[in-house]
Amino acid sequence: MKFVEGCTITAIEAHGIRFCPLAIVNEDLNERNVDCRGFSDLEKRHRLEMILREEEEWQQMVMYRRDTRFSTDASTTNMTLRLDRTVVDMLHYPMRTNEKVLNLLYDEILNGKTKNEVNGRRRGSTKRKKKQVVGDVAVGQPVAKMFVNEHGLPDLYRGVVAAFTDEGNRQLYSVVYDDEDQEDLDAKEFSEAHAFAQLLLKDQSTEERRLQNLERKTVSPKLIDLTNVIRELGSLGESWTHQWDEGNTKSLKKIKLPFDQSKKIFKTHQLQTLKTAVDIAVHEDRTESRVNWKTFLELYVSMIETLTKSEDYVGDEIDELDEKITKCYAMLMKIAGMKGCTNYFHLLGSGHVIWFTRRYGNLWRWRNEGAESQNSVLSLRYNKFNNRGGNKGNSLNKDIKEKCFPFQVLGAWMARLTMWHLGLGEGLFDADIGDDDESEL
Repeated sequence: MKFVEGCTITAIEAHGIRFCPLAIVNEDLNERNVDCRGFSDLEKRHRLEMILREEEEWQQMVMYRRDTRFSTDASTTNMTLRLDRTVVDMLHYPMRTNEKVLNLLYDEILNGKTKNEVNGRRRGSTKRKKKQVVGDVAVGQPVAKMFVNEHGLPDLYRGVVAAFTDEGNRQLYSVVYDDEDQEDLDAKEFSEAHAFAQLLLKDQSTEERRLQNLERKTVSPKLIDLTNVIRELGSLGESWTHQWDEGNTKSLKKIKLPFDQSKKIFKTHQLQTLKTAVDIAVHEDRTESRVNWKTFLELYVSMIETLTKSEDYVGDEIDELDEKITKCYAMLMKIAGMKGCTNYFHLLGSGHVIWFTRRYGNLWRWRNEGAESQNSVLSLRYNKFNNRGGNKGNSLNKDIKEKCFPFQVLGAWMARLTMWHLGLGEGLFDADIGDDDESEL
């Protein structure tokens, strides 16, 4: 079993436990108190893969089920949930789900590959001198020879050096071939057989590198093509692109986009271009996956547009939204499984969003943009003249160094601003205003 860079401790067939170092497999099995005495390496990997698959299925069952704290009857008061302590962040909700969908598209291209596997490793300019294999060091080394069979045709035989004998003026290398035949080779014969075996291995590794390079030439341009499509959909400009982490993992950084940018991507009139992104990300051999992805995007775009409308829902619109959410979430599980169930998508699948919608109406109208705007004003005011932002305390004239006002002054200013935003300030002047018409104020 060949170790693959970027493998994960999961049951995923493409880059999961099948390709991890055996030491990790043994460690995980020991932690789970699994008796694997007499198991081969392949059987150990298979056993752990089945265990991980069962654990993931259990997590999915717990995650996807409807939350029992929520009743289907919105009017009931018999609930264990404290509604006065429950927050549903509708402002960040569509922003995070949009980002997740984009990240899933990039994952379809990479399929667990790291930066090195996509772009190739950096290679040094110096070449290492090969060590000569002679004497006892040759034990275990591969050899290969061509023999002519009884029909006059060449047969290739591979083997390994089983022992080395030094008889003074003569050195013998005992070779055992794959068909269990044995032969003693002198130094010259061994040198030729070993060089032939190395040449065959080099040809094999050259073919592997050729396939890797071919994959790189396929994967890397696909990342660029997908980025170009997303850039076009969101009008993001030439400077926006995908980026790699520079840590040990060298994985692709998660896409982060403000909602005012990502909302342009997921619109009904953009669906055709979005489907082009699917054709880039999902391999043409995976026909069913492509169909599922395109169906998901149709459902997702329709659901997000309904969820983020500014008007109150009328008639059967909430029931229609519930149906869209159910279908969209089911299709998400088909294309991404547990990987697609983030906290914000969990709000959909568990029924939280639709339950609150039935109880309080259009949640998008309660997205709290005013509080976010006020936080921005406060941050700007506080960070302007300190080391947390702004000019970092630097100025052209080093003798003049402005500092932030004391928090008491800042707090009082924000309190006054909030008072007028909420309309409470007018109540302080009711006696002076009287019953005058608002147009006369």
